[in-house]
Amino acid sequence: MRLIRIAFSVGAVALAFSTSPVQAQDAPPALPKFPGGPGGLPFGGPIMVSGGTNLLPLLKRPDVQSTLGLGLRQKNELNDVLNSPQKFTIKMVDNGNLSDDERKKEMDKQIAAQLGGPEEKIKAILKSEQYARLQELMLQWRGPIILGDAKVADRLKLEPEHRAQIAQIVSEYNAEKMKVMASLTQVSDSSDGAGNSGKVQRMMRVNTQELENPLSPSYKALDGAKKDAEKRILAVLSSDEAAAWQKAQGAPFTFRTDIKGNNRF
Repeated sequence: MRLIRIAFSVGAVALAFSTSPVQAQDAPPALPKFPGGPGGLPFGGPIMVSGGTNLLPLLKRPDVQSTLGLGLRQKNELNDVLNSPQKFTIKMVDNGNLSDDERKKEMDKQIAAQLGGPEEKIKAILKSEQYARLQELMLQWRGPIILGDAKVADRLKLEPEHRAQIAQIVSEYNAEKMKVMASLTQVSDSSDGAGNSGKVQRMMRVNTQELENPLSPSYKALDGAKKDAEKRILAVLSSDEAAAWQKAQGAPFTFRTDIKGNNRF
């Protein structure tokens, strides 16, 4: 049995995780295999925290702050939330019998729980109309891919059959995204040299600059995969669901393209 601990920061290009045996007689630990990416780490899933409704990256954008009409006092109150590194820690006991899907669900659950604190602060600081507009902008920013998020699907009252179809499409898109992220990742391992009781640490650095360049092969690959997935998702919706999706997005907003971190994958 192994106790796996993963620590990372959203927006960072470096990630680290370690694994150590629970019992002294265990064999030297192998690095855990999570779905996707080198070593199986699920880039594009919970590590990037981009597939759900995380509001922090969006609220950091000056164009979004401007259209929300944030006042000086609000900006000051949001400063700690927006500028503090968003760190997550995942703990998981792996007896070797967990499937990739089970590992990913557990990671999603733990990250969602840790996201709650900052977003509750945001909701408390913003006026109700500002928070509502931020939610609309999130839907526009993420696009139809966000319909794979359970909370969004609940809010729009999507049919169970359609949810299942959308989940499959999103899963296929995420698989393609993981492949691209894996190709942009450099991996290095280190050990404390303490034998079986020691820890093995894996560092991963992602070249995110490629995702900022519309001419790069990585950007083109993800852009094509996302557009294809969005087209398929919209085709799944009934007329009533499509109308609800449009209404939920509110007035169309044009996001600036000259801001770093502008990729919407």
